[in-house]
Amino acid sequence: MRRIILILIVLVLIAAMVFGIGYFILQSRKTTPATTNSTTTTQTTGGLPTDTGELTVISPPDGGTGTSEGTPLTGSGQSGISVNPTVFIDDNVFDYWVNKKENKIYYLNVDGKLKNQEGNVVIDQAFVDLNYLKASSDGTRIILAFGRPQNTTFVMGDLITNTFSSLPNTLAVAWHPTKPDQFVYFDNKQTLNIADLTTKKITPLIIFNVTDVDLDWITADEVLIKERASSQFAASAWIYNIKTKLMSAFLNDVNGLMLQYLPEIGSMLRLSATLNGNAALDLLPYGKNLMATTSPLNNTQGIVSAVTLVSKNTLPGKCTVFLEKLFCAVFFQDHHLRPVSFMPDSYLRHETYTVDGLITLPDNSRLFTPSEREAYDMSHLIGYGKTLYFLNRYDNRVYKMDLE
Repeated sequence: MRRIILILIVLVLIAAMVFGIGYFILQSRKTTPATTNSTTTTQTTGGLPTDTGELTVISPPDGGTGTSEGTPLTGSGQSGISVNPTVFIDDNVFDYWVNKKENKIYYLNVDGKLKNQEGNVVIDQAFVDLNYLKASSDGTRIILAFGRPQNTTFVMGDLITNTFSSLPNTLAVAWHPTKPDQFVYFDNKQTLNIADLTTKKITPLIIFNVTDVDLDWITADEVLIKERASSQFAASAWIYNIKTKLMSAFLNDVNGLMLQYLPEIGSMLRLSATLNGNAALDLLPYGKNLMATTSPLNNTQGIVSAVTLVSKNTLPGKCTVFLEKLFCAVFFQDHHLRPVSFMPDSYLRHETYTVDGLITLPDNSRLFTPSEREAYDMSHLIGYGKTLYFLNRYDNRVYKMDLE
């Protein structure tokens, strides 16, 4: 009798252990994905990094619906076509662009080496302390800023001659919107100049006493000058007209100011922030709408309303116009992590990451929703052909989404 009781006790203990292990495995699958404060990871598929560290992941401020008003992002109840991202460039990518002459993606990896989409080194030269790069309108040239903020160096890379050349005494640059042989730049004497690579001529435009600014050449005649973004101080932006030679204030004293010009719809995405770190996006109509008259993007008021719908759930750089739609990566899924402290500061410093889905505006059609096993912080969206590309900040890979 004692032996039978002993056997029963052992069987109960074994059953309890099996149940406990199964419960632990189940719960571990339900926990919040691991995050990291490093931009270099060992992730092999799309999703959150596998190494550890402290950072913030943004969840939707409304508790998970993806809109500030709690409205589902599925226009007219439709969820849209489901499109899953796949890895296109399996490397540690710093930034990328399209070489339209070759119809290929080129990129700079985090080690400062310039490569084509096959992973072959194009120019055998490397750079450290990378800041940013800007590609010409056809993608055959880039301008790269690298080095410490107090001593930033600029170089120009030419994918036709496969060479780099120095751009001395440069503080900020921007390529012409359609001409790949022209760019504007501020020199160290705070003079705004036009450089023409074909005529090898430099034309001074205006002396403008500003510091820590960025440039965008937004139309053939207009250059946008904008101060760096921070929620902790007010920034301003100006428009210089090359034809009239007039400088005019565009926006004054806006905290957290970030601007992204969308030439296809003649509008600017504007991010503004409060001192406590809350940020919101809106759309400023500016310039001429280049879309067909039948395009839904010709409805300026409709686009403004659609952007307002997701205003607290996305950022400039997470949106692009493509196939006559406005694609935006938005903070879709609530992973119940602590709220963000300051935007856009912590995001720009890679202290904060987002968990994004993808929608189109103005129809609010949902194309992709992240899962707990796969998550993407979508940045630098590029539409080319019928494919949408993005850089995932979690694993620094370039992904593609075929929209055929």
